Amino acid sequence: MLDSRNQSLLQTLARRYPTLTQTERRVCALLALHLRTKEIAVQMGVGERTVETHRQNIRRKLGVPKGKELSAFLCAL
Repeated sequence: MLDSRNQSLLQTLARRYPTLTQTERRVCALLALHLRTKEIAVQMGVGERTVETHRQNIRRKLGVPKGKELSAFLCAL
C-alpha cells in the first residue's frame, strides 16, 4: 500500500522527528494517504483505539495542534 512517495515521507520523518517510533512513522504514511482510523487499524491489524493513541502521540511529537489536520501537515512535509 505504501508507494515511493510514502517511502520518502518515512525517511523525512525519521530524519526530522527521531523520537517517532517505526510504528508511528507507518501510521503517518497511512494518514498521508488520507486513510481513516478504521482503515489504518485494519491495514495494521490493530484496534481503532490503538491507532487513535498513535495519532495523539504523533501530534504531540510533531507539535501539531488539535485543530490542525494531521494528514494535511504530513502531506506538506
